[in-house]
Amino acid sequence: MIRAMFPVLLDGTAQVWGADPKLMELAFGRAIFERYGHYAADAQTIAAMLEDALAEMHDRAATFAGQRARGDDLPARSTWRGSGDHERDRRAHRGRSYR
Repeated sequence: MIRAMFPVLLDGTAQVWGADPKLMELAFGRAIFERYGHYAADAQTIAAMLEDALAEMHDRAATFAGQRARGDDLPARSTWRGSGDHERDRRAHRGRSYR
């Protein structure tokens, strides 16, 4: 997933924030998190990082409150490839887990 984000990481449009309290799952990508976002491994640093994320989220929400998306920044057409029959699509996806 992070590999797919490299174009927006390189141009600064996005950041990756990683919390790795067991020092296992994100260890191989730690340099990426440190260079293109934030990385935390101990409980106090993770808590501080999450507080920073929350503050940044509130700042962005205040900045964009009441604004609408421009049409030119939206996809030209939907990427949804449903059949057109919403009931049939719903039945086809029943029971699938998206976790």
